[in-house]
Amino acid sequence: MVNAAFTEIREAAFAHIPSLQFLYVPVLASRCVPMFPPCADAFPFSLQPPQLQQVHTDRGQRLRWPLTPPVPVCGWGWGRGNMGGDTGTRMGTQGRAGDMGMGMETQEWGWRRGEGMGRVGGSEEPVPHATISSHPRFIENNDIQALSKATFRGLKSLTHLSLANNNLQTLPRDLFKPLDILSDLDLRGNTLACDCQIKWLVEWLESTNTTVPAVFCSSPGHFEGQRIQDLVLGDFQCITTDFVVHQVLPFQSVSAEPFTYASDLYVALAQPGASSCAILKWDYVERKLRDFDHIPAHSAVHCKPIVAQEQLYVVVAQLFGGSYIYRWDTSVDKFIKIQDIDSQKIRKPNDIEAFQIEGEWYFVIADSSKAGSTSLYRLNQNGFYSHQALHAWHRDTDVEYVENDGKPRLIIASSSQAPVIYQWNRAQKQFAPQGEVGEMLDVQMVKHFRVKRDQFLCLSRYIGDSKVVRWEGQRFVELQTLPSRGSMVMQPFSVGQRQYLALGSDFSFTHVYLWEEEKQKFAKFQELLVQAPRAFRSVLAADVQLLLAPSFKAKTMVYRHVVVDLSL
Repeated sequence: MVNAAFTEIREAAFAHIPSLQFLYVPVLASRCVPMFPPCADAFPFSLQPPQLQQVHTDRGQRLRWPLTPPVPVCGWGWGRGNMGGDTGTRMGTQGRAGDMGMGMETQEWGWRRGEGMGRVGGSEEPVPHATISSHPRFIENNDIQALSKATFRGLKSLTHLSLANNNLQTLPRDLFKPLDILSDLDLRGNTLACDCQIKWLVEWLESTNTTVPAVFCSSPGHFEGQRIQDLVLGDFQCITTDFVVHQVLPFQSVSAEPFTYASDLYVALAQPGASSCAILKWDYVERKLRDFDHIPAHSAVHCKPIVAQEQLYVVVAQLFGGSYIYRWDTSVDKFIKIQDIDSQKIRKPNDIEAFQIEGEWYFVIADSSKAGSTSLYRLNQNGFYSHQALHAWHRDTDVEYVENDGKPRLIIASSSQAPVIYQWNRAQKQFAPQGEVGEMLDVQMVKHFRVKRDQFLCLSRYIGDSKVVRWEGQRFVELQTLPSRGSMVMQPFSVGQRQYLALGSDFSFTHVYLWEEEKQKFAKFQELLVQAPRAFRSVLAADVQLLLAPSFKAKTMVYRHVVVDLSL
């Protein structure tokens, strides 16, 4: 620290650098630096860095630490600079890199020969007062590995600073912000990593008038040996995302279906343990989900809301006791049962999908019993009625509606055969079998996603590996295999321009993957602690992007998607 006019160095000003080994005592403009008891009354301060070994004065003297007896030290700094000479002599201008080649002249130096700071065990006595002036001083040639953001707080008059030849790998953001009139800065001889933590320095170098000699990157590999001054902000990829816990719902659930009705956001959750379909409403003030209503359902596996023709319906699928359709009655503000679903066709429902084709509303129920049949229902003026029996006696586990090349399709996953593709016949207004998705048995769930013009399927398996396949012409081609032992759910979802994939497991953490466009595959991104997840649903609540994670064995989790700037 050089050319300063400090009037005070406060307590613990250098407590952030415990690895300091050498202390240089310069000539500053303060009358006394209260390091020791003689100054304690005016400036209570104690500086005893555990690694400090020597103190340097402007006369080239070196003293061991701690100093005994305590002395008043007037004007001081850090470093191992090439300083020397007697009082009244001019010091050489040819210094090392850290000295920045500056001439320095001592004046009225406070420590006189025979009267200055004596070596431990020597006969020299401390001088009680000193006359001081300002000179360049340095913090260099130490083993400083890290600095606190507050290291230079309050040093507004500092003009020259050398941190050369240390072991600094990064610098805290806005480290030099307190130094209003800093004119020279030396960072040479450090091993700075040019990552997101140093991005602020690149921005600062572009705008500052401070003279800074060339500093080179030591890492990462693609920046190694490159001048930091030559980097541009666009070289840094510092924006990432994270899923953080937003809310914990104190109940178990096996499905989650968000929907919007009358401009409000709701979520329907199947709770077999609580024998109900819970309807939660988003509170825009508290920014949380709150209880709204409950539909009785003794063994609910899926509660599917459908908003059609300004009416709200909820299809309640139960393992036992039949399945039903409810409608929200605005006159009494409650759900009323309007229809039973044929229990001879739907014996053991497992999934429900709702969609529109040519302006008409349909829903399809996947049936997982040996004697049941996956069935399609259509909405007319009086309710939903059976439209087509699709896939009988195959123990279907999941169904997905996909529009591909302008053609509506259903893909039905089964425990007994590979997923089957049905294509909509516009003339007959029914689905007709089209083929299968590869040779992949025992698929628990099938979900689709789109990236640009490409259509993909995610096929999850409880035993074996799950797969990602891509539609090419008239068939799906395998693209990626993901380990997924114990998986009951594999859900793709997008947030903005990012495409994610949540792969749940009954035996380990849920893995969230992020789509890499260049490699055309998913890469591991994050782990979430969700016990036995049965679904993942992404929903935008005002300005909050949520990820709902129903759990069969524990509390239902609600995560929030956040954007993180690693350079801050």
